[in-house]
Formats: sequence, structure tokens, C-alpha cells
Amino acid sequence: IGARLEEEGRWGAARNEYRLALSLDPDSPDVAQAFARADVEARASRTLDEARMALLRGNLEKAQTLLGEGRDVSLHQDELFDAAEAEIAEARLSAMYEDALHYERDFL
Repeated sequence: IGARLEEEGRWGAARNEYRLALSLDPDSPDVAQAFARADVEARASRTLDEARMALLRGNLEKAQTLLGEGRDVSLHQDELFDAAEAEIAEARLSAMYEDALHYERDFL
């Protein structure tokens, strides 16, 4: 179940399944490695969620910092981090465009 959840990108759920498997077989090195992998990716996923919230709140610098932290940790979510960075770049361009419109309206 944990492997299937990992394939779906549901890292927190996979982590929980591996935690349960470890409680049944604490000496299994495969399950321990899978738990560690899912734990790292679940933390990276939470960081990505925090970055998206910062982006929605308009705090682009915080979002960029969080994405950097999450990207450093994650090994399997590069596409999601790339998409989030593209959203930040788009938000920056949109803000610049809005500023330019304000300058135009003020004849500056």
C-alpha cells in the first residue's frame, strides 16, 4: 500500500503505511528505508504547501525561500517544485505589469 501511495505522490499517507508496517516488523530494513524516504518527501511536500500559501498571500520572497528549502530535501518531487517556481515567476511578472499600468495611468 505504501509503495502505491508513493507512486501517487501521497507521501504523508505512504509514510503512515510504512510506520504501521514498521510497528508490525521493526527489524525490516526495506520498510525502514521506505519509511525514511516517505518521511523526507512528506516534509518536502509540507514545505511546498507552505510555499504555495505564501504565494497566495503575496509573499513571494518567503515562497521562494520555502521552495529552495523543500527542493534541497526532496528527491522525487522536482516537477512540483518547478511548477511552483514558475507560478512565482508569473506572479512577479504580473506584479510588474500592474505597476506599469499604474505608472501609465499616472502619466509617469
